[in-house]
Amino acid sequence: MPHLTNTVLDAALNVIKNNGDTLHLCTSEPADYSGISGVAKANSAITYGSIADRSGGGRELTVNAVVSSSPGSVTGTGNCTHYAISDGSSTLYVTGTMNAAQQVTSGNTFTNGSFEIGIPDPS
Repeated sequence: MPHLTNTVLDAALNVIKNNGDTLHLCTSEPADYSGISGVAKANSAITYGSIADRSGGGRELTVNAVVSSSPGSVTGTGNCTHYAISDGSSTLYVTGTMNAAQQVTSGNTFTNGSFEIGIPDPS
């Protein structure tokens, strides 16, 4: 099994950090960018923290919280169980299950806590 250095893992996370500027809250996991439109109920611009060591090995990138001073927009009503991060125009970079489902109602705003995107060391 090859060993990937932190430089390689960081390069992958930097693609997300440098291009993935939109967080979508979704009712299910989209398979690709075009699938986001069918399941996204809320969207927000996002920023990131630093890339750091991941607990258990590997590297991780912190997605900063969506806060009340700059909340996200809710465009549909539903129970959001997944998130997606995209460039907002053509590319899906990351999907995952939310730590806790969030019920959203069209026309409202939302906030969301920070979370990490991690790449484990190869085993």
